[in-house]
Amino acid sequence: MSIAASSRVPRLEPAGTAVVGPPRRSLAARIAGTLGGTLVTVFVVVVAALWVVPTFGLLVESLRGQTDNSATGWWQAIVHPGQFTGENYVNIFKNGDMMHSLWNTVLITVPATVLVVVIGAMAAYALAWVDFKGRDWIFITIVGLIIVPIQVAIIPDARIKYLSGAITEDQLKEQIKRWYDGGGTQIAQETNDLAAKAGG
Repeated sequence: MSIAASSRVPRLEPAGTAVVGPPRRSLAARIAGTLGGTLVTVFVVVVAALWVVPTFGLLVESLRGQTDNSATGWWQAIVHPGQFTGENYVNIFKNGDMMHSLWNTVLITVPATVLVVVIGAMAAYALAWVDFKGRDWIFITIVGLIIVPIQVAIIPDARIKYLSGAITEDQLKEQIKRWYDGGGTQIAQETNDLAAKAGG
């Protein structure tokens, strides 16, 4: 038996080409992978659709009179379309102060929205294609913020104002009541009051 036959020399592979198993995924990568699944995508779409309901309710209430809004909920207008009126908008557009405020709002919100879209598009590109440390945790945070209602942030904000002495206890209770309990109905009522003042 020859020496060459008795000793087997392993076949050498070029550096970096050895076959190894897939790298162990981090906890954040596993959570992000789960969040990117079909079930979670359907859940986020359903939550987004539910978020549209109060906005749609505000639109419907803005097209009803103050009496109808005080007497019944906005969904009654769908059953009774005779409640729809454009009087609120006519009164607001006739009011010079209101139109000045509306124009100021346009001048502030349009550039702010464009900036958010541009920066958001760049951030979305980075999250989708650039692999960097912490990317999965940022994705998880964004999905979590989409699901959490804004009232969750408003109540602590009101408490901070109260604890710093910026508002009184009564103002704290009123602010929480307005945003948490009343929500869109309170805003619609204030809009109707402004429209009534503008027409009067």
